[in-house]
Amino acid sequence: MRIFYLTLILSYSLALMARISRNKFASKKPNIFITICIIILLVVVSGLRNGIGDTGDYKHLYELIATGQKIDKDAYESGFIAILTAMTKISPDPQFMVFGFALVTNLLNILILRKYFSLFELQLYMYITAGYYLTTMNGIRQALAAAIIFAATRFIVKGKFIPYAIICLLVSTIHSSAIIMIPIYFIVREKPWSKKIGIMIGICIISLIFIEPIMGSVFEATEGSKLGGYEESVTSGQEGGTNILRVVVEFVPVAFAYFGRNKLKDSKPEINIFINMSLINLIFMSFALYTWLFARFNLYFQLYTFILLPYLIQELFDKKERRFIYYCFMVCYFIFFYYEHVIALGMNYTSNYINF
Repeated sequence: MRIFYLTLILSYSLALMARISRNKFASKKPNIFITICIIILLVVVSGLRNGIGDTGDYKHLYELIATGQKIDKDAYESGFIAILTAMTKISPDPQFMVFGFALVTNLLNILILRKYFSLFELQLYMYITAGYYLTTMNGIRQALAAAIIFAATRFIVKGKFIPYAIICLLVSTIHSSAIIMIPIYFIVREKPWSKKIGIMIGICIISLIFIEPIMGSVFEATEGSKLGGYEESVTSGQEGGTNILRVVVEFVPVAFAYFGRNKLKDSKPEINIFINMSLINLIFMSFALYTWLFARFNLYFQLYTFILLPYLIQELFDKKERRFIYYCFMVCYFIFFYYEHVIALGMNYTSNYINF
């Protein structure tokens, strides 16, 4: 765990320096040189790990492809297999794959956080303490898909559906769940707290109440598909549900946005999109109380909360209130970070290259 503490401290400190130094150099964005240092830090720690989550399975798959052995191509999307095959031509070492995915995923995520920054250091702080950074080391295939779609945020902001849809379709060849982001485009472009959004929330609440029969119908309709394959683990309880604490954490930015909605009327257009993304993130996390199957979709939405919450802290409160909330925010997220990494997961980072 010491490596995660060190990464958290260094990334927060560097991000704070990047935000402050932008004024010194008359830049509109956080200092790019310091931002690159942050990316290098995150990539090195993630890319040189031995395992964590599904990493071992992906390394094994990579070795099979590198040695020309038979693999179950139906278990993975064609685009993902094509990427791994191309990477094996460069290096047969599975660590090369781990490092490559860490590089692309963290590079895209941090650059987009920088693009839509407010309190840059809090964005990086959330990225790690909310558990997203750790998740990129676990579900590396879906994390890559989410990072690419996150990088396409500007197409949602500018209302360019065609290029956004094309990107989602291409990314779905890496992880099929990415297809869900096509209809999401139309939802998030609605005005927050509008009648249409209210109807969506109402439907979701009703669905949450009747989640078990609904899931039974879904599995019956998808029998024989990849989704249908989850039925046994979900109904048997193997998948389990998320901790209620995670729902509380995802509720905070939505609550701030709702109670501060009058002050946000004149905000930049993209803030409305980020509010709706955060609301959808909360909805999926609420459904995840039933099964972790829903929590896996949050990889696409949670990134937007890292933009929204620091922005709300900066815009909704005066200087004295902002300072108090800023430090409360850091304490609460660190407690959550410790609970998730140490108590709940018993996280143990191992590496052949980093011994700290």
